Amino acid sequence: MDINNYLTDQDGKDWAVLLEPWYWKLPDSFDIWMVNKLGDLILVLEDDQIYFFDIALGSMDLIAEDQDDFVEKVNQDDNADHWFAISLVDDCLDADMCLTADQCFGYKLSPILGGEFTANNLEPIDLIVHYSIHGQIHEQIKGVPEGETVNIEIVPPEGMTFNVDDQSED
Repeated sequence: MDINNYLTDQDGKDWAVLLEPWYWKLPDSFDIWMVNKLGDLILVLEDDQIYFFDIALGSMDLIAEDQDDFVEKVNQDDNADHWFAISLVDDCLDADMCLTADQCFGYKLSPILGGEFTANNLEPIDLIVHYSIHGQIHEQIKGVPEGETVNIEIVPPEGMTFNVDDQSED
């Protein structure tokens, strides 16, 4: 298995712009080490600790003390499958989904809003839209008790519009 098949090429992308909707959650200083095909980030902080930033869940978890520790842990348990979304990416590719250089596999219905972690709930989406939608959702629900009803307003990234089908029932 070539792990690069599960990673997004970071070259040529303006990560400051892409991650702007997440500045409220991200640390002041970090380096992006890897990005999986679901847009999740593996970050290196100033103290060399490695964090996994799950965009769909809005969680940022310490996964290794440094890069050497990461290399030791990646093949333990289901770490590689979780951090690189191997099973989900394989399922998407088996379903003939393809990505352009500026896309990732994004959830049709975010898992934080009840969507499933399955390929049937994934589709190719522009990175800027993916990060914008999830960043706004998580910022608006932070501190809201689980199960409480919330109204979420999503604003398109600058210069873009969202085309949303009204699927409400009368």
